[in-house]
Amino acid sequence: MKLHSFGKLFSLLTVLILAVALICAMGVVAGAEGNEPETTSNDGNITLEVTAPYKECGKIKLSWKQVSGAYKYVVYCNDEHIATSLAPYYTIGNLDVAPTGDEEILYTFKVVAVSKNDEILDSGLIEAAAKHSHVSVVTDPTCVDAGYTTYTCACGDEYVADPVDPLGHDYGDLIAKVEPKCEEEGVLEHYECGRCHLYFDADKAPLASIIIAPKGHNYGDLIPEVPAKCEEDGVIAYYKCSDCEKLFNSEKHEVSSLTIPMLGHSFTNYVSDGNAGCGYDGTKTAECDNGCGTKDTIGDAGSALDHVYTNYVSDGNAKCGVDGTKTAECDNGCGETDTVTDIGSALTHAYTNYVSNNDAKCGVDGTKTATCDHGCGETDTVTDAGTALTHVYTNYVSDGNAKCGVDGTKTASCEHGCGETDTVADTGSALTHSFTNYVSNGDETCANDGTKTAECDHGCGETDTVANVGSATGNHNWVGGDCETKATCSVCGAEEESVSGEHVWNDATCSTPKTCSVCGKTEGNVAPHEGGNATCTDAAVCSKCGESYGSPLGHSYSQPTCDNPGICSRCGSTNAAPLGHDWKSATCTAPKTCKRCNKTEGASLGHSIVTDEAVEATCQSTGLTEGKHCTRCDYVVEQNEVPKLEHSFAPDTDPDVYIVYNICEECGEKGKFAKVQIAEKDKDTIVKVAVVAGCLLVVILCIRALKQPATTTPWYKRRKYR
Repeated sequence: MKLHSFGKLFSLLTVLILAVALICAMGVVAGAEGNEPETTSNDGNITLEVTAPYKECGKIKLSWKQVSGAYKYVVYCNDEHIATSLAPYYTIGNLDVAPTGDEEILYTFKVVAVSKNDEILDSGLIEAAAKHSHVSVVTDPTCVDAGYTTYTCACGDEYVADPVDPLGHDYGDLIAKVEPKCEEEGVLEHYECGRCHLYFDADKAPLASIIIAPKGHNYGDLIPEVPAKCEEDGVIAYYKCSDCEKLFNSEKHEVSSLTIPMLGHSFTNYVSDGNAGCGYDGTKTAECDNGCGTKDTIGDAGSALDHVYTNYVSDGNAKCGVDGTKTAECDNGCGETDTVTDIGSALTHAYTNYVSNNDAKCGVDGTKTATCDHGCGETDTVTDAGTALTHVYTNYVSDGNAKCGVDGTKTASCEHGCGETDTVADTGSALTHSFTNYVSNGDETCANDGTKTAECDHGCGETDTVANVGSATGNHNWVGGDCETKATCSVCGAEEESVSGEHVWNDATCSTPKTCSVCGKTEGNVAPHEGGNATCTDAAVCSKCGESYGSPLGHSYSQPTCDNPGICSRCGSTNAAPLGHDWKSATCTAPKTCKRCNKTEGASLGHSIVTDEAVEATCQSTGLTEGKHCTRCDYVVEQNEVPKLEHSFAPDTDPDVYIVYNICEECGEKGKFAKVQIAEKDKDTIVKVAVVAGCLLVVILCIRALKQPATTTPWYKRRKYR
């Protein structure tokens, strides 16, 4: 606040109170960061001053003193709202700095302090600048390309300037022509640039190459071959270069010798002279393969014959259990014979004529005996399987106990005399009602027979009423019926008297069920198809009827791979082409690789290493040592962080500041409290007031301040804070 109407005494008391408060809070103030704004009064209006320390490339930090009663601070940039802060500071980033160059852009910031009731308590304006900080990289000129400098900011902004003209070629002296030879290249007359090493002709026009191809040999005519003989050298067909006199074969390949070595006699096709015998070798003779007529006879080693016995004849002396012998004469006609054991010729007992011993009984097999067919006298007795007798009951005699509707029994004794008897139902012995004396019931009609009734002749009291066949006035017209069902008269509805009761069934087939050959009735289902094997594309074929049944199996294809199609595991057919490789490009450390099967091709690219320049450390940021990295991948060879530098603090030199802090000479950051400086004309007054107040701390402060260099500006006109 500026003082206009207050007394000097009030001003001095204010200075004393401020000094005491400063000393008590030195521990807190000394460690605080940022710049605090000064507030002063002006006719009751509060003006807020906002500080904006310079920052490069789009970052500005605003800070202000806490306003009493403020709930929030609304921050504007160029009249556009950019933030709302609850603290007395705010950092703005990503500012739209100049597109090129290093010129500054000015921004106008406004901060408004607002209460909880949205009452505006205070506000302030300030301008701040931002600019790029470009690092230059020089690209030197070449013979044909201009040089230039690239300026790059850490934020990514970049521009090119400072062009340098191309250097031009350094031709030097004209180099003389070198003529080519048969097999040696020549060189054109040319200049060679001493810087870029490109070639130019005598008129200094660019040359793609200065090489003159070898002129080649002058072979002339082919000199014919002189063939070699058994005892004479020959000469190959050859050319002779008329320029360098080198020798070449018929295919014009250079040779060091023309000689074809003498052949020498060659005997390969030896033919036996047919004079070998049992136990001694014969001879063999060959004629020279080269056709010179010379012959060569040598021993036919290994041609001696061995006795050969193949036609062995049994001596007929084998016996039961003992092999006989067999004898053969040498096939080579030397008269030697050989007798050996006729392995496997031993006879085995042969029993064929078994005769029953007639000792079988009811339920027990008897035996049978045979004598060896070879006359050795051995006999063999074995069980006569299947000869066991079974009880035979044939002469059954009725027991006389049959009744009407109930069979009686009959009994027989075993015919083998074992004493066993057998009583069985005398099937069919049951008496049937015997009705003979039928009397008509008088119920016949014109269309149907009537009935007649009789009592059982056996006296059982049963009666029987039957149709009085033939009593009808007409004949029945039977319809329907089969082996089990009676036919019915279509006129009177009467049923047929009886049926056969038995079907004659034909077996079911693949197409028809079981069928009666008499009445055509069917029963059950058709027989299932059998046999045959289904394939991937065809159903099975029934082995009984030859018809297809079921469904084809369908193919069972494997998944296609990069190199192979999908293949059916059953029939081997294919359904898809190979997928082909899905290549992933080679990297610095890996060759070209298939994403599906991991097959590789070629080699890895290897790292493309470039040098990274060192970045100097400051008191605000860390630096980096010079390093290297790969331009294709994130591989870093070596680059280390350099720690921040220490601040270079010194007291503030502004004479208008009476509370002095240490300020970094490099970055401007505020450090610890340094001193208090008081204007010369205020010193006496402050000392007197301090003595009157009796404040020891203020006296000490005043004594320290009196030792500092005096300023010329009155204390109440100076800003308290920076």
